[in-house]
Amino acid sequence: MIYVGNDVVDTDQAAQPGDRGWDRFIGRVLAADERRLVRERSDITVLPWMLWAAKESAFKIMRKRDPSAIFAHPGFHVDCDDLTSRLPDRLFPGGTLPGAIRHAGQRFSLRWDIGMGYVHCLAWHPGGGHPDLASVVEETDDAVGIVLDPREAASVHSPASARVRHLARRLVHQRYGLEDACIVRERGNDGRFGPPRVMAQGGAVPDLDLSLSHDGRFVAVACASSLESH
Repeated sequence: MIYVGNDVVDTDQAAQPGDRGWDRFIGRVLAADERRLVRERSDITVLPWMLWAAKESAFKIMRKRDPSAIFAHPGFHVDCDDLTSRLPDRLFPGGTLPGAIRHAGQRFSLRWDIGMGYVHCLAWHPGGGHPDLASVVEETDDAVGIVLDPREAASVHSPASARVRHLARRLVHQRYGLEDACIVRERGNDGRFGPPRVMAQGGAVPDLDLSLSHDGRFVAVACASSLESH
């Protein structure tokens, strides 16, 4: 099974170099060579958030495989040599970059998408090959008019949280024809909500992994499956 994680950052609303606490933040979440790359390519102002989104995306996969996993950001290490070789002179909205990140001897494949006002990262594991991946980012508005299944609503905590579930239902419907799907996060034994699962016809859809993200004005969904896409 292919596991997927994704993360979106609203870069217009995110912290920037020079902001209070920025250096402490960078020192806490980035490894030494990642910090060096950020210094060397300070012209790419979204680069720190590309690295952040990669770590968040990979950790979402780790939590699916090991619910007890602890998020120590520097332990998720972006392949900076590879990224350095791929970074263009300038990044423009609409651009994409492949990459890789490692944690505890495991390698996760990455793809960054640069949009107008956002950075989106998609991670998947195992890497390599050509898995059936899909992702979508939308600028959100309010959640007026969205009707959720009670099982979906149980884990909703904000309008963006409702909107991203609505977007996920649309994606799995359009891609896999799952008209009655709902997006459920169930509580584990520790009381915390687990990762999102696609439920249809009374049970979890096998071989379909899903990831949700929202930040600021944006919501994002990614999925990976061995199901036949439409």
